[in-house]
Amino acid sequence: MKECKCGCGQEVTKEGNRFIKGHNKGMLNKKCSKETKKKMSEAAKNRKRCKLTEEHKRKLRGPRLNMRRLRPENSGENHPRWNGGSYDYWHSKAWKRFGKMYCEICNMNINEHFEKHNQRFDMHNTLEPKDYTVMESHVWMCLCKSCHKKID
Repeated sequence: MKECKCGCGQEVTKEGNRFIKGHNKGMLNKKCSKETKKKMSEAAKNRKRCKLTEEHKRKLRGPRLNMRRLRPENSGENHPRWNGGSYDYWHSKAWKRFGKMYCEICNMNINEHFEKHNQRFDMHNTLEPKDYTVMESHVWMCLCKSCHKKID
């Protein structure tokens, strides 16, 4: 058998390995002389560095998503593994379809509401029992925080 290359003197048990597991720490915990550090620094300076073109940089910055997931026919309710949405999913969908720029009870402006609460209006479902999957305008109300508390 061969000895471990780290210098510990132990035998390497697995064929083809040069080190015992955990012994290959490289320069970790080793002190270098100033001369060695200078040589290493010069070697690093002389290494060729590849320059990326603007096209390569643009490609690297772009989305690394599977484009199949972005297709509308393969997202949300149409996805093969869809098994119902969460509370937030249905409320955000209702906001996109029926959200208004004012509260339907007190007529507060959305800008005033955002300044006061730092968020958009709430969407209230009027059905009893609640069925968030029904996407019709008479089912959803756009309400400010205070009006929504009064109704609930």
